[in-house]
Amino acid sequence: MECAKRELVEETGFSANNWKKLGEIIPLPGYSDERIQIFLATKLEPAKQNLDKDEVLAVHEIKVDDAIDMIHKGAILDGKTIIGLFMATQWLDR
Repeated sequence: MECAKRELVEETGFSANNWKKLGEIIPLPGYSDERIQIFLATKLEPAKQNLDKDEVLAVHEIKVDDAIDMIHKGAILDGKTIIGLFMATQWLDR
């Protein structure tokens, strides 16, 4: 959780007041035992983005429904992002 909080601020320039652990995934089960924890961060507040010198990230606010549409249109292809959005929509719909 502490790593997730730190990474959110460092990479997006936002902190969150509410956190929910949505689950854990093994992205490449036949190849690696790496595990990735998926969190939903809400009630965001601006913070100081602190990227590494070799990182280039542009943060954009996108509605969840629009992000799901982007998945269907092939604009979002990253598996971790797709899984995270799926898990978040399931939690938010409860």
